[in-house]
Amino acid sequence: MATDALPSRRAVRARARHEAARRKFGGHAAAQGRHASVVGDGLGRLLGWTTAGAILPGLGFLVAGRRRLGTALLGLVGLVTVAGVALVASGVVTNLGLKAAVRPKVLLAIAVLAILVGVLWSAVIVGGHRALRRVRYRPSQNLLSAVLVFALVVGVLVPTGTIARYALAQRGVVLNVFKGSENRDPNLAAPDVTAKDPWATTPRVNVLLIGSDAGSNRTGTRPDTLIVASIDTKSGNTVLLSLPRNLQNVPFPPGTPGAREWPNGFDCGDGCLLNAIWTWAEQRKDLFPGDPQPGLTATRQAVSATLGLSVDYYALVNLRGFQDVVNAMGGVEINVERPLPIGRSDRYVQPGRRVLNGYDALWYARSRRDSSDYDRMRRQRCLIGAAIDQADPVKLALAFPQLAASAQRNVETDIPSSHLDAFVQLALRVKDAKVTSLAFTDEVIRPADPNFTEIRAAVKRAVADTEKAPPTADPQPKPTASASPSETATPTPSPTKSKSDTEAPVPNPDRAQDLNVVCG
Repeated sequence: MATDALPSRRAVRARARHEAARRKFGGHAAAQGRHASVVGDGLGRLLGWTTAGAILPGLGFLVAGRRRLGTALLGLVGLVTVAGVALVASGVVTNLGLKAAVRPKVLLAIAVLAILVGVLWSAVIVGGHRALRRVRYRPSQNLLSAVLVFALVVGVLVPTGTIARYALAQRGVVLNVFKGSENRDPNLAAPDVTAKDPWATTPRVNVLLIGSDAGSNRTGTRPDTLIVASIDTKSGNTVLLSLPRNLQNVPFPPGTPGAREWPNGFDCGDGCLLNAIWTWAEQRKDLFPGDPQPGLTATRQAVSATLGLSVDYYALVNLRGFQDVVNAMGGVEINVERPLPIGRSDRYVQPGRRVLNGYDALWYARSRRDSSDYDRMRRQRCLIGAAIDQADPVKLALAFPQLAASAQRNVETDIPSSHLDAFVQLALRVKDAKVTSLAFTDEVIRPADPNFTEIRAAVKRAVADTEKAPPTADPQPKPTASASPSETATPTPSPTKSKSDTEAPVPNPDRAQDLNVVCG
């Protein structure tokens, strides 16, 4: 017998593997090549390495013998991981994230990159799975492996798609809300966007915060809330200056249409309140030729003349949009001191420590039936403070697309998108700084006959206090043995007070109060 008729050792081993596969899978499997012994023919190994290859892209190719492709993919993953860890360790991730969040081009690039990563990662999962398959499986086993691959692909596409969706939602906010003109009044404070510290030559910036109750059942826009946030740009220390809606005889800056029409102030009677200026100006557009928003212009000028401060920027929020924020948070917990009526209905926001939904929170802030505008001013500040303290980043992140859509409907500002980088830096300073509040209630002034000289003097003192206070003052009042009323009104930590005192602290026109003291 010729020796070349005998099977080789390699052929014997291949036949043995084939017989083992046939016995294991009932005759449905056949060895398909030289890599079968490397990978193994078990379904468990296939599913396991497919999963591992999804977690570490390239690992599946490496195990399947596609060494160059597998090594390249693993190297890319390693580089990205090292770069990410380095950014986190350097502490610049937050700053970079905030800056990226206000740049439309960067946000668009993030969305495109997220989609591209999702598609390529999915292709790696499918390709790695196919490279690992070296035998034929039963239909039920093929179905199981297909389900696994589908689940892994979905697990990749959902988060990357969410990133793209959030980036595009944020881009919409930047483009549709921050549409302020670059050609601003040179007398108003503005950052130098070309400098490393854009606020280095701007010691203070004043932002008018307007809470509007415009709606289908309202005639025109009536500002329910008027607060000027005066910010020391070096330290971030901020004082919130609250004006009552029913302030009378409000002056206008010299040379403005309001000053020419009302030389002695807005003094047509009991109906000429601060929040009525908007409607008056809208009805007298002839006095504001070429101005698309005479109501806003006149209100802004009146607030500036009243406080003796320039109003550098404004932000207007429809108060109904606040409902969306509170609902996204899952409600806000606050101490309701007494029943507060909801509109003209028979319903009330009930007293006690309660978690208010968006609708009830809005009426907690707005209700003035059976109370006063001044009590409402305090409730508004306390509700804003509680919402800031209790905001759950995870819940807000999950609801971000809805909140972004709400912002585009309910928020308006003249901050240009080109200034947003500078405001991000300023916001980081304010976050860790001292925040005080000075509300011009009827315990501080006479709204029907206010002394504007005294108001401006109080503002000047409050502003000076923010410049003196350290940038990272302790936000919690520290108890002392005793203190005089004037001492408790300073921005320094105040003594412990009784519950009734902390619920309704007595305002003092000489000094602004710590916001924690105002709300107890």
